[in-house]
Amino acid sequence: MSKAENDKKLVDRVLNGDKKAFEELVFQYEPKIRFLVQRYIDDTSEISDVCQEIYLRAFQGLPKFRNECSFYTWLFRITINTSLNYIQTKGMRIEKMSVEFNEKDLLISNNRINTFEGPEEILIRDELEASLYDAVDDLSDELSLCLMLREIAGLSYDDIAVLMDCPVGTIKSRLSRARHLVDEEISSDSRPPKLSK
Repeated sequence: MSKAENDKKLVDRVLNGDKKAFEELVFQYEPKIRFLVQRYIDDTSEISDVCQEIYLRAFQGLPKFRNECSFYTWLFRITINTSLNYIQTKGMRIEKMSVEFNEKDLLISNNRINTFEGPEEILIRDELEASLYDAVDDLSDELSLCLMLREIAGLSYDDIAVLMDCPVGTIKSRLSRARHLVDEEISSDSRPPKLSK
C-alpha cells in the first residue's frame, strides 16, 4: 500500500470517529512539521504551540479535505499558513530561514555524499558538509524553502508548487538555480571537492 493510500485510509478512519487514526497521522508527519515550523520560529515553546495549533486546525478541517491533493501536501499548507499567521499576529518579522541538517538530511539522504570510513575521509566529509550547509544558508528564502521541501521533506514538484502557490515550471527553475548556487559555492571552496550529481 502506498503512503497516499495509507493516509487516505487513516483520514477515512478519523472521519468515522477514530481519533487514534489521527494520532497515527500526526506521529508520522510530526518530525517534518516541526522541522518546517522551526524554519520560521526559533523559540522552542512557541514551536510547540504552533505545532499544536497546526494539528488542531488539521483535525477541525479534515471533514473539508477532499483528496484533491495528498494529505501530506494539505498538512504542509496548513503548517506554512499557520506559521506565517502566528508570526504576523506576534508582529514578528520573518527572519532568513537557516537550514540545518543532520546525517539523514538533504544530499546525504540522496547518496550525493559517499560514506567514508577512515579518519582522513571522515574529516574530508565533515569539511564538505560544513561547506554545503554554509552554501544552503546563503540562498534566498524562496530558494532555500524550495530546496528544503524537495530534498529534505521529499515533496514532488507538484506538491511544492501547491505549497508555494506557483507553477511547476517555476519550482523546477528555482530548484535548478538553488542546486547550481550550492554547487558553485562548494566548488569555489578550496577545501572540499565539487559535488557530483
